[in-house]
Amino acid sequence: MAVKALDRWEKIAGFAFGVVFITALLVITVLIPNPTPTQYATFKTVLAIAAAGVAGILAGFIEIKGKFQKLGIRAGGALAVFVLTFFFTPAAPQAIVHNGSGDIVIGYTIDQHQAILEQDRAQLRNDLERAHTGETELLQSEKQTLEKELAEVEQRLANIDASYQSRITFLQETIVELRTFKGAVDDSLLLAAEKALAQGKTEKADQLFKQVEEQEQRPIERAANAAFQRGKIAEENIQYYDAFEHYERAISLVNDNPHYLKRAGYSAGILGYHSKKMEWTSKALNLYIELEGEHSPHTAEMWNSLGLGWAFAGDYDKAIKYYELALNGYIKVFGDDHILINGIYNNLGIAWHSKENPRKAMKYYELALVNELKIWGDRHPVIARRYNNIGLILDEEGNHDRAIEYFELALKIDLETLGEAHPNIATEQSNLAVAWANKGYYDKAIKYLELALSTDLQIFSKDHHPNVSRDYFNLGYVWAKKKNYKKALGYFELSLSMDLSIYGKGHPNLIANYRNLGLLWIEEGGYDKSIEYFELALDISGGTLGKTHPVYLDLYDNLEHLQSLAAKN
Repeated sequence: MAVKALDRWEKIAGFAFGVVFITALLVITVLIPNPTPTQYATFKTVLAIAAAGVAGILAGFIEIKGKFQKLGIRAGGALAVFVLTFFFTPAAPQAIVHNGSGDIVIGYTIDQHQAILEQDRAQLRNDLERAHTGETELLQSEKQTLEKELAEVEQRLANIDASYQSRITFLQETIVELRTFKGAVDDSLLLAAEKALAQGKTEKADQLFKQVEEQEQRPIERAANAAFQRGKIAEENIQYYDAFEHYERAISLVNDNPHYLKRAGYSAGILGYHSKKMEWTSKALNLYIELEGEHSPHTAEMWNSLGLGWAFAGDYDKAIKYYELALNGYIKVFGDDHILINGIYNNLGIAWHSKENPRKAMKYYELALVNELKIWGDRHPVIARRYNNIGLILDEEGNHDRAIEYFELALKIDLETLGEAHPNIATEQSNLAVAWANKGYYDKAIKYLELALSTDLQIFSKDHHPNVSRDYFNLGYVWAKKKNYKKALGYFELSLSMDLSIYGKGHPNLIANYRNLGLLWIEEGGYDKSIEYFELALDISGGTLGKTHPVYLDLYDNLEHLQSLAAKN
């Protein structure tokens, strides 16, 4: 009797196990709608075991035969259900695009996607290292483009599921575009390009579009579209120079297509061609307003893009004006909790922060954070960036302990999601250093800054990159706090030299460097040099922030005081 009771409880336990795990898998299916092949194999195994547990209460045998007479399995209920579930479940699903010409199966897996990105990352890091050591000679703009390409690869790896879905969408859309050229090119070439795209390969599609672009001068629209599609392929493959050339070709053929102008402007901005970015984006905006009115996703996108352009130029008032237009446009189209709106909140926060208005900046950062926590959860690089921005404001307001809490939260999230060799890690280390320095822990601050500088020098150009400039600036700040003015001067001068090469004269990013150099030369007794730096800072702040701005007024008072000191000495 005891044996029978034990057998009954074993069956009940197996049944309960099966029900629990099948329920768990149903939940996972909702949370992970597109599993990787490895995840799919794991889920299938667990499902087979769970199904067997449920079937454990079944009596009798099931016979399973293969298509060859000698292959067969005769098993009890539980084992038979395991075999059926494991060996006869469908293959892992593939992406399908539904089109009037029939369904297209995309046989490109997330594992392939990740492997390609990792290869690209290794190659880009190698190219940058060779450029840094002088093994290959590149222009500064070429180095910066490599850095941007590496940053994009890192971003796609950090958000692998989203970037995989984006790649699938791109492949599907490109196949649909290919089909529009039917009759204009050889059918066998078209079919070969389509099959290659379905496997995630873009080279044959690019060659076909090139053929159309070169041969089809009539109609011009077809040649322009071919050039545009080549630009999209190059951009998707993170080949920014090639993308720019193709988009420029497209708008040279057809200059009133807002989609061409939009992508051309975006491409120009990546390469630092800001006058072209602003010109083409403005044209795209006007065309979108004519076609769609002022309240459409495209017009809002163009207003935001123009805001980013003005922010780069240091005109934060104009940037804020365009960001607010973009924000109103997106809210009217999507409501106030759409994912695109959070990016505008963040841009407004940065602009107000740059205008030395931390309370307004904090308002926008917090609005973005509340929405993004709902979308991403609390362990995502986007959340880390928001924590970092909030930490900066708290630190500036003198709340150093809370600032450190936010910086450490951001650092922890990014270490978990991005790994150690990532520019976001260096940014958080640099900001932690400043907060610790503001609390008087200078040696701790210097250790953090040396870590940040080491990371940035591995990733970015050794001569001219904003992140490296920031690290030098912060080292100058901490050494000044330690009253080692000669070391501080050296770091501030390095930072200033980089900023001049990146932004040019007259940019508001230079104000802090000029001001700090002016203050340090007072300590060193060099009043003439100090006056020179304060005059430069005053001139820029008056032109960009306005002569009623607190920064301008503070610089003006300092300069007057300095001039009176110099007159006495």
